[in-house]
Amino acid sequence: MFSKWKNSLVFRVVTSIFIYSFVLTLAATAFFYQNTYHKEINEQRNRIDQLASTVENSAAISAYLSNSELAMEVLSGLVKNDIVDAAVIYGEQNFRQSISHLKSDSSTPSIEYKLPSPFLQGEFSGQLSITPNQLLIENTARSSATLHTFILLSYAVLIISMLAFLIHKRLTRPLTQMKNAVDAAQPGYDKQLTYIPKNPDDEIGQLVKHSNDLLTSIHDTLQREKQLSRKIVSVERRYRLLFEQSGVGIALITQSGRIDLCNSTFARFISEDKTSDSEAVTSITFADMFVNSEELTETLRSVSAETKVISGDFEFKSTKDTKQHWFHCLFSVAIENDGNPLIEAVMYDISERTMREKQYRFEAEYDSLTALFNRRATERHITTALNEAEHKNRHCALILIDLDHFKPVNDQYGHDAGDMVLIEISKRLRQSVRRDDVICRWGGDEFLVLIRQGRGKLTVEPAAESILTSLTQPISIGGDQTVSIGASLGVVYTPVHGMDKNQLLKKADEAMYLIKKNGRNGYCLSGQKPTFMS
Repeated sequence: MFSKWKNSLVFRVVTSIFIYSFVLTLAATAFFYQNTYHKEINEQRNRIDQLASTVENSAAISAYLSNSELAMEVLSGLVKNDIVDAAVIYGEQNFRQSISHLKSDSSTPSIEYKLPSPFLQGEFSGQLSITPNQLLIENTARSSATLHTFILLSYAVLIISMLAFLIHKRLTRPLTQMKNAVDAAQPGYDKQLTYIPKNPDDEIGQLVKHSNDLLTSIHDTLQREKQLSRKIVSVERRYRLLFEQSGVGIALITQSGRIDLCNSTFARFISEDKTSDSEAVTSITFADMFVNSEELTETLRSVSAETKVISGDFEFKSTKDTKQHWFHCLFSVAIENDGNPLIEAVMYDISERTMREKQYRFEAEYDSLTALFNRRATERHITTALNEAEHKNRHCALILIDLDHFKPVNDQYGHDAGDMVLIEISKRLRQSVRRDDVICRWGGDEFLVLIRQGRGKLTVEPAAESILTSLTQPISIGGDQTVSIGASLGVVYTPVHGMDKNQLLKKADEAMYLIKKNGRNGYCLSGQKPTFMS
C-alpha cells in the first residue's frame, strides 16, 4: 500500500516541493546570512572611513604642526566610537601620537589614511592610522545576519507548507484523475478522453477539451510535419552552402564575447597559420584577437544594449609577422529560436586599403625627412588650439625656431650631413617637449612647436630653455666628425600676444629675428627683452 502511495503524483509533488524548497531555502538563508554579514562589515568600514574623513583636516594640521594636544583631541574623538579600538597620527620630524582601548586582537590590521598638507596642495603632512574594533564589528554583523536569516527561514517554512496544501487540493488530485483518462487514450485515433472534470470551464476542463481536439488532429499534423521536415532539410543545406562559401568572414558571438559559430573564411582570417578550421576557433574570445580589445568590447556591448547595427575598422593582433592586418567589421544582433541573443559579425579584410590610406595621410601631413608635422598640418593644429583658447579658456603658445650656423654645415660637409643634422634636431625636439605638444618642420631649417595649456598655468620659458639646451649639444655627422649649432627662438602665447594665427606667427617671427640680430642662441618672448644661453 505504501509503495503505491509513494509512487503517486500527490506524494511525489508534495515531497518534491518540500525537498526542493527546503534545499533552496537553506541556500537562500546561507546566502542571505553571508550577504547581510558582509554588508554589515562594509557598513562599519564605511563608518570608519567617514570618521577619518571628518577629522582629516584637524589631523592634518596636528601632523603638520606636530601639535600633540590637537592630535590627542582628534584621537580621543575617534576612539569614543565603539568601532574604533586604536588610532595613531604620524607627522613630520618623527611626530607620533596614539590612543588605544586594546579591545581587539593584536593581529587586527589597521586602516591607513594619508593626510593632505593643509598649506601645500598636492603634498601630504602625515598619516592617520585607525585600528577597528574587529571583535565588536564581527559580533554585531553576526547578530544582525542571524536575526534576518531566522525571519527569512520562518517565513519560507510557512509559505512552503501553505503552497504544498493548495497544490495538492487544487492541482495534483485533478491531474491524477486526468492522467488515468489519458492512459486509456490512443494518439492518432478518434477516441476521446473519458474523464469529465467537475468544472469544464477551468484550466483542467479546458485541458481535457483541447486534448480531445488534439487527438483528432494528430494524424494530419504528423503528415504536415513530415513535409515541412523535408523542406527544412533542403533549405538548411542551401544556407549552409551560402554560409561556408561566402567570401567574407561570418561569425556568431555570445554575450560573453566568445565565438559560438563561424564559417571557414572567418577561420582563415583570424588563424595565424591560415589552416585552422571553424571548429578550432570557437573557444577564442573575439575582442582579444584585436589590438584595441577594450574598444571592441565596448562596441559589442553597445550592439547588445542598443540592438542596432554598428561598424568599424579594427587592427588584428598578429604574432607571426610584423605586417598589420585590418578588418572592417559589421555587428548586429541575432536572436536564436529560444530567445537567446547573439551578435552577428561580418568581416572584410581591408589591410591593403588601410595601409594605402595611412601612407597617403602621412605624405599629406608629415615631413618626409624628419617625420614631423608639415606646415599645412600644423596650421590646422594651430587653428584648433586657438578655438580651444577662445571657447574653453585653454591657452596655447608658439615657439618659432631658426637654427643657427646650419648653412655652413651644408656648405662644408654637404647636404647629406645637413639632413643628418635636421633628423637629429627633430629627435631632440621630441625629447625636449611634452608628448602631446605639436612639433613641425616649418620650412628649411625652421621649426615650430605648439604648446597647449595643461592642468596648471601655461608657462613657456622652461620649454624654450630645454629646447636651447638640447640643440646646443654637439651633433655627430658620421665617423668622428661633429658639428655644433644653436638656435634662435621667438615665443608668443595667447591671449597676451593676440588670438589671430597670422598675427601670432608674425610676432613670433619678429621675436626670433631680434635674437638673430643680437647674437643668436637664445629666446625672446614677443615684446620682452631677449634671453641668451651662456
